[in-house]
Amino acid sequence: MQSAQNGGHLGAYILEQANIICNNNLLPTDRLEAIEDPSGLRLGVQEVTRLGMKEPHMYQIASVMKDVLIDRKNPKKVAEQVKAFRKDYNKVFYCFE
Repeated sequence: MQSAQNGGHLGAYILEQANIICNNNLLPTDRLEAIEDPSGLRLGVQEVTRLGMKEPHMYQIASVMKDVLIDRKNPKKVAEQVKAFRKDYNKVFYCFE
């Protein structure tokens, strides 16, 4: 069972400090009572692909998320790394067929 100290809500907040925006999200193993603090996180993969990022970039994003959430690196310091990574992805692409 997840506690409020390590739930998705706190994870999303910490990642936001590192310039990574995601949502907290219920996982199939969460109890419905955990709606206020679900244990999962959801990254908007559709949004990053719309910015032109591909599979290798997802590994980079996951690595930065690990740095902040698991290795407990300072999110404010990691934010500069994320800002530098993101600078080349500032145009939105849409597919029309």
